[in-house]
Amino acid sequence: IDPERHPDLSIDFEVRRALYGFSTHIGGIQLPVTQRKFLINPSEPFKNLWLPLVTVQEGKLVANPTGEIHIMTRWLPAEKIQILADGSQKQQLSVRQHFLKE
Repeated sequence: IDPERHPDLSIDFEVRRALYGFSTHIGGIQLPVTQRKFLINPSEPFKNLWLPLVTVQEGKLVANPTGEIHIMTRWLPAEKIQILADGSQKQQLSVRQHFLKE
C-alpha cells in the first residue's frame, strides 16, 4: 500500500446477523488506513483495537450501546529488512509470503 498513491484509503467493516436465510445490519465501522499512517506505521507495526460498532441515525453516526469489533493488524513495509543476531540481514516475510513459500 503506497500512502502517496492512496492518501485517503480506508477500510469498512460491516457486522450482520444471519438467521433463517435473512440478515440484519448490526453495525459497522470505517477505519483509516493511510491517513496519519494509522494502520501503516512502521514504528508501530501491530495494532490491537477494540472499537464500538456504529449505526447511522438521522444522518449521524451513533455508537451502539452494545457490540464491539476486535481488529488486530500487522504492518510490514515491502522494504523492511530484519537484522539477525549474527549480524546478517534478511527481508521479513509477510504472512502471505510465508504461506506461499511453503
